[in-house]
Amino acid sequence: MFADKLKKLRESQNLSLEALADILNKKYETKISKSMISRWENGSDIALSYARIIADYFKISPDEVLGFDTSNIVSLKPTHSLNLPIYSHLFAGMPDGAEEDVIGTIDVPDRIANKYGKKNLLAIKVEGDSMNKVILDGMIAVVDTDDT
Repeated sequence: MFADKLKKLRESQNLSLEALADILNKKYETKISKSMISRWENGSDIALSYARIIADYFKISPDEVLGFDTSNIVSLKPTHSLNLPIYSHLFAGMPDGAEEDVIGTIDVPDRIANKYGKKNLLAIKVEGDSMNKVILDGMIAVVDTDDT
């Protein structure tokens, strides 16, 4: 339950209601009063925006601060991925020894890598806008080198 969790978090850092309110207001530029915190600790509902602030301050997830059980939630993150170098610019054809043009890396989910072939994928930072404005300046494009 959120009320109990908030009180335990606050007390674990030896903070009074007023001290926690002052810290949150300074750090997050909010207008939280000690009476608001007291009401929350006594079971009043909290706005999600405030729950996020409290979670961030105590370095826990909003779900955890609100007391939600997330143990049975399946992660939507890919379990495996291909890590591709990101090139700053490329000319026609695959560059020969273009290591000096690598500006970072990007993880491509296996479902994408397997669909196009891991050896056929290339990541490049786009410079300028595409003619149809779908790929914008600064985006990272992952392309199939076998596709025309």
